[in-house]
Amino acid sequence: MQQSDIDRCNALYGRPGGVEFSLDVQGQARVELRFKDSALTVYLQGAHITACQLGADAALLWTSQSANYQPGKAIRGGIPLCWPWFGAHPSRPDHPQHGYARTSGFDVINSDFEDDFTGIQLRLVLATPELSEWHADGDIELTVTLRLSDALWLQLDTHNRSTATVPVSLALHSYFNVGDVAQISMPGLAGLGYIDKLRAGERRQQMAPLVINEAIDRIYLDPPQSIEIHDPVLNRRVQVRSWGNTELVVWNPGAEGARAMIDFDDAGYVEMVCVEPAIASDNSVLLVPGATLTVGQEITSTQLASDVG
Repeated sequence: MQQSDIDRCNALYGRPGGVEFSLDVQGQARVELRFKDSALTVYLQGAHITACQLGADAALLWTSQSANYQPGKAIRGGIPLCWPWFGAHPSRPDHPQHGYARTSGFDVINSDFEDDFTGIQLRLVLATPELSEWHADGDIELTVTLRLSDALWLQLDTHNRSTATVPVSLALHSYFNVGDVAQISMPGLAGLGYIDKLRAGERRQQMAPLVINEAIDRIYLDPPQSIEIHDPVLNRRVQVRSWGNTELVVWNPGAEGARAMIDFDDAGYVEMVCVEPAIASDNSVLLVPGATLTVGQEITSTQLASDVG
């Protein structure tokens, strides 16, 4: 994008103090949303939220200080969008990890200035050659709707406007900022079955509230609509209410995994946990022509009661 494109976006969709477009030092386009004391930064590459502040609370999201903001590179942290597949492509190892969305440019199609939220809507359209493997005419559209208030509301709508049935998997790959990952707990996961990706995909059962004291990469099956992260260090309870997903991914690379990633701060694993509403690749939705798939989440943060572990 050029500065002229930014000026056009501000003229069409901007509002001083509410929605403001700009270029970062790398020339990447971004937009900042504000609602009262809340703030949100979104990059148009990937429709990628990189920062969120809800009122006077501590930063909601974690983004690596070593993240790469170059065009065509996925940003480490915030909320990357994994779409239209999660993880490796099921049949094409040459395709990008986690799909096209993370490194694709999105178009701005709407902005909202309501009494109870500030919002923006972004769109990505996949046509040939991306759809060639499904022998499809037409396109698949991803619409991303963001609303900022005293909560963060994010929804993905996938519209199949092609002639083929297309498999879709995805994740809202949310990196949450925590005071110390070893001290948080997630009681809502107790009793759930999960796939342990660090143990060759073994099926296991979560018998107690989740406490993280090592690297973790799990796909929890049939999760409840609402999950909480209890964080005694930051004295808060982060609630993730999701819809449309069939799984919930929990990930932290641990010390060794963090050091192995060039765009991940060596000690960053202590300050983050990924909790991701997802439709994992083994459970892809077969989206028929004309159908729409909706997945979303609403995130809130409240003070942690002293009697909650």
